[in-house]
Amino acid sequence: MTPDRNTEREDTMAISEEQRYRIYEAFRESHGDEVANGLMELLPPVGWADVATKHDLVALKQDLAALEERMALRFERTDARIERAEARFEAVVEKQTVRFVKWTATIAALSLAVASAVRLIG
Repeated sequence: MTPDRNTEREDTMAISEEQRYRIYEAFRESHGDEVANGLMELLPPVGWADVATKHDLVALKQDLAALEERMALRFERTDARIERAEARFEAVVEKQTVRFVKWTATIAALSLAVASAVRLIG
């Protein structure tokens, strides 16, 4: 029966660089440079516990998909809040514009009335 890779990874200890070098030297002495170099190329540069498995990648992909979904919902809520704020702002600007136009028209009418009165008097 094949041992579970995750269990196997947890039970083994990563080797040190010194141990890796000794293994390399032993293979180089017994099998030559080419075989020793080939063996070292097959080993990961870190311990097997640090190597991601397909299961790890699937879990990571699921985590990223869930994060993407949460972020999309958050952006939708933020967009809705911005749209509401823009609508309120536009309403305030429109109200202020109407007030400004009314005040300008009132001041213009009063100015004409004063000018007319000054002509009549003068």
